[in-house]
Amino acid sequence: MLLSDVRQIGRVALPLYLSMVAVSVSALVNTAALGRCGTGALAAFAVTVAVYFPAVAAVSGAVRGVLPFMKTDDPGWVVRDGAWLAVFVGVLGG
Repeated sequence: MLLSDVRQIGRVALPLYLSMVAVSVSALVNTAALGRCGTGALAAFAVTVAVYFPAVAAVSGAVRGVLPFMKTDDPGWVVRDGAWLAVFVGVLGG
């Protein structure tokens, strides 16, 4: 019983873990490429990422926050309100 639960959790968590590894590798490649361009480019990228990633996380969180409501009879209002929420949070983040 415990082993089957561990396998099921592993099957569900593996894609998430692999996506996190891919993001880390992507950041490493970006840093290496920008580091070859010079410290100014690397610093500009760091400042941009400091603003961009929290804004993307806020929009993504706003959209994911409405997903539990998608099981209603009429999901149209959820999609519409979720889109407005994501746009509003994105404008604030931008």
